[in-house]
Amino acid sequence: MKCHSVTALWSPSPPSHHITAVAATPAALFTGAADGTVLHWPLPPSPPFNPRPSSLLCAHAAAITALRPLPSPTSLLVSCAAGVLSLFSASAPLRCLRRRSLPPWAGSPSLVEPLPPSSASSHPRIAILCHAHDDSHGHRHVSAVVVVDARTLAVLHTVFHGALSVGSPRAITLTVCGDDNAVSVVLADTQGRAQMLPIEGAAIEGDSPRRLSASSLSSVASAEAPDGMVEAVALSDDGKVVALVLKTSCLLKCVAEGSVLGEVSLGNTSLCKEEEETGVKGCLAGGFFLHGGEWGARHLEDGNLVRSLVLWGSNGGAIVYRVAVGTPSFACEAVCEVPGIASDQGEMSSIQCCQMGNCLIRVESRPYKIGGSFLWKPFISIWSMDQLELSIAMNPESPPFGKVLGEGSLQGEKFRLEPSHSLPKLDNGVEMSSQMCSPDNGLGRYGRTVSSSMVLSEDSYAPYAIVYGFHNGDIEVIRFLNLMPAAKFGGGGVYPHISERFFVGHKGAILCLAAHHMHAHSNSRSFQRALISGSLDCTIRVWDLDAGTLLSVMHHHIASVKQIILPPASSHHPWDDCFVSVGDDSLVALVSLQTMRVERMFPGHSFYPSMVAWDGVKGYIACFCRSLHSTNDVGSILYIWDMKSGARDRIIRGTTSQSVFEHFCRGISKNAVTGGILGGTTSASSLLVPVLKDTALLQSRANRNGLNVSPVSKNHHTAADSLALGALTAHDMKGKTPAPDDRHNSAYSSGKVGSAKIINKRRKYPIKCSCPYPGIASLRFDLTEIMSTQGSFSDRQFRDHLYGDDTKETIQPGVLENTSGIQEMDSPSRESLEGQLLRFSLCFLHLWGVDCELDKLLVDEMQVCKPEDCHIATGVVGDRGSITLMFPGKEATLELWKSSAEFCAMRSLSIVSLAQRMIKLSRSCTHASSALAAFYTRHFAEKVPDIKPPSLQVLLYLLHT
Repeated sequence: MKCHSVTALWSPSPPSHHITAVAATPAALFTGAADGTVLHWPLPPSPPFNPRPSSLLCAHAAAITALRPLPSPTSLLVSCAAGVLSLFSASAPLRCLRRRSLPPWAGSPSLVEPLPPSSASSHPRIAILCHAHDDSHGHRHVSAVVVVDARTLAVLHTVFHGALSVGSPRAITLTVCGDDNAVSVVLADTQGRAQMLPIEGAAIEGDSPRRLSASSLSSVASAEAPDGMVEAVALSDDGKVVALVLKTSCLLKCVAEGSVLGEVSLGNTSLCKEEEETGVKGCLAGGFFLHGGEWGARHLEDGNLVRSLVLWGSNGGAIVYRVAVGTPSFACEAVCEVPGIASDQGEMSSIQCCQMGNCLIRVESRPYKIGGSFLWKPFISIWSMDQLELSIAMNPESPPFGKVLGEGSLQGEKFRLEPSHSLPKLDNGVEMSSQMCSPDNGLGRYGRTVSSSMVLSEDSYAPYAIVYGFHNGDIEVIRFLNLMPAAKFGGGGVYPHISERFFVGHKGAILCLAAHHMHAHSNSRSFQRALISGSLDCTIRVWDLDAGTLLSVMHHHIASVKQIILPPASSHHPWDDCFVSVGDDSLVALVSLQTMRVERMFPGHSFYPSMVAWDGVKGYIACFCRSLHSTNDVGSILYIWDMKSGARDRIIRGTTSQSVFEHFCRGISKNAVTGGILGGTTSASSLLVPVLKDTALLQSRANRNGLNVSPVSKNHHTAADSLALGALTAHDMKGKTPAPDDRHNSAYSSGKVGSAKIINKRRKYPIKCSCPYPGIASLRFDLTEIMSTQGSFSDRQFRDHLYGDDTKETIQPGVLENTSGIQEMDSPSRESLEGQLLRFSLCFLHLWGVDCELDKLLVDEMQVCKPEDCHIATGVVGDRGSITLMFPGKEATLELWKSSAEFCAMRSLSIVSLAQRMIKLSRSCTHASSALAAFYTRHFAEKVPDIKPPSLQVLLYLLHT
């Protein structure tokens, strides 16, 4: 049975969350942000509400464009600007069920609408509009409307692909028309013009859209244009009325005829009034039609149709109107009002609203400028539209205020100004004492915001440190485990206390990080491991990771440095000790760590290369430039450079560029992925890996060619995996790199190459690390691999392969002398590699603080280190590299145990399996292991109400399935 468990390490400061999409269900609120994060805010069945985020959904690395709850089955569809779709279960543990990319020709998804059930398909379906924003040259880009299966996210058919007869659509809805009840998609632009595209029930010839009739189309095209800039567009549920939200008014137009039905003026309301303190006049920011229950459209006795419309302003205030539309009458009435935000809190804030039954949810993103960057913090308030505050004194002409039912925000440290470590003794980044890292004096990691992070895991068995880059330019290295002797950093034993080291010198936010182990020996060079940092201050700094000293400062970029890419495992000398830097100035440079000089510069890219791949065997670098604001055939360009000569080999434009880039990546190595995660430990997000769909074809072709290539789309290999395979195939950890001409000699081809081939084919790494977002490090535990680390190798054989002749000098006598499948241990000094991995897993997977007696037993008898000063959270594994992480804190973790029987069973199984394995490894751990197994099978329910741990029979069943 494959049993995976996930744990996350959070930084103390709250993550930035600039909301771009919002959706609500009766049980929860979901917010999507510009960095691809999605927060889950659970809500109780009835007020009072106290919204706090409980989990982070990690499946996207680009701005979220749409969030759409789906009823059957209950799930959440998420789309981002990079063309990636994900489907999450709406109930705990909110696992990502599917993650898939749209076809390259479709473009970026912008609007999503569920389709009604159809007799032709048993699965629910979704209509997705993909388009690009109009450019300044007035070129009309290609748009596409595709129908996607809501369970598999596979594209069923294309409704339309081409140039629409209207402008860029800003609203989408469905309508049923004709005697055959044909379902059509209605798209509306900022001029109020609409276009209908048939989905089903009508004959569709190829990709041709269903146009309006000639008379109707003419009336729409010649309809009166709105006076002023349109802030937002909303369509009614039946697709017959479109609302154009202007600065101080809202126009309602008939979709079929294009005529103006009426106007709602808000010039004299609180939404558009001038602020006394700032003198800035407010304006409208958005609006939508309410639906369901008493707020849905209904007919009056006189035949008029009444709809409910919500309009909100830039100051956070909102007004609910009831609009009666008839022929030729038009009337509107304000029902209730939501007060605005105070000027000192709402300045420059981004406001969005959504409906949840009879409640209106206001979602606010407040900006904070820190270190030259804007960070955003969300604030949620829930207002009742039917419970009014009639006792509050107000203007008689204004509608009554709605009753506030709850408010909430992110938990954690507040954003604050970040002082830089400018003390003279810190110029070289020497290690600071714990007293200087206290929250009182503003130093250290408390109260600071993380801009970049990565996990150090040189041996790829378990991480031993995490690196944080902050918005004020500081870098901090935190060590939490010293698993193997070669991974030395500071003092301490096998289970040291968390230590800290600061690297100070950057004047801007740290945008990218990388750690590299030097391969070639040099008498003039004293460092073995380099820490590379790129910053908003346009510089790159190289540090000695072990000594904490500054080695070099590089100024070859004239804009912020966004990516650091390390050489792949197949690189030869001298390229194996180089790195590639990618700047916002569209320059790509090759830098040598031996000479500390820029060896090659690759300029002339049309715009920023968002993905760069390095082929170490053939000596080429591919730079893929793609603009998320244009379709692939317009904005995608691939540049291929010769690394040895520095010359540009070719340029490929259009849709072909993406296909060629993916083919380029597949031919690099087993772990060749894009987005900056190449050949080593970097801070690039694992979610940048493209989601490919032809994995079976890729594997079959690779097998025919004799290559050991695994599907990239599964995203099972992170930066740590890539570094490990590079260490095993190209060099050992001591830096002995064979030259290309020496690969066929007897010394090289006998022992270590054979071992490397076996490890490449059979070895999987038990603990995999990644940083999906800055400040969040995820650890994925593969218990099957943890409990079978001996496999075809003993620990002695594997370490001999890694460290060669120096192994006896670094490993203490008595360690790993037993080469059998199970090794017993008497103390940590004689502990096997498997025993260390088991202890490390229990350190992060055990739920500390519930049973104090059990915690003391684990620390004293089993010698498991209890993590201190760590913000640890749990999580679950999703599809194709996606994960769901809970927010730190015992309350959020216990809530997951209570609400998800699946998680309860799987995590209990993991802990019981680890306890049983510890009994086999050490007789001295029998009592603690038995108590641990008993707690997760029986005693957990006694300590925590509503917890129902699975019975031993269920665990045995899961273990053998």
